[in-house]
Amino acid sequence: MEEKQQSDLSQLLDSAKRQENFARRGLWHQRIRTVLVLVMVVAVISVVGPAKAALGDVQLLTSNASYAVRELLDTVDALDLDQTLAGIDKLVADSNQMVEDSAEDIQKSLQSIASLDVQGLNESIQALEAVTTSIGRLFGYKK
Repeated sequence: MEEKQQSDLSQLLDSAKRQENFARRGLWHQRIRTVLVLVMVVAVISVVGPAKAALGDVQLLTSNASYAVRELLDTVDALDLDQTLAGIDKLVADSNQMVEDSAEDIQKSLQSIASLDVQGLNESIQALEAVTTSIGRLFGYKK
């Protein structure tokens, strides 16, 4: 019976040693986890500051972009592109009509000039000159 008690006692001691080893390993793992958590916290804190500043910059850029888009939309609305394009179309149509009218007027003028009897006009001018020269001599005009 004594042997059995010694055997039970040695098993109990072995079990206690194993539990102590497990407890030491558990403590060692707990310390490692604590160090890792501290490293993570420090890393997060070191990233949060610059990230917060960057987020502020992003928010400012977003606000400025939103303002610029609103201003652009207001400008486009103020321009009323449909009305402007209609005005340009009307201006082009009016310009085309003026060119056509001018061409017609030039053609009429050329026809009028072509229909002049230049030889008859020259004869009339010579006859008028002869008459005025005779009248001038009558009143004492000398050439």
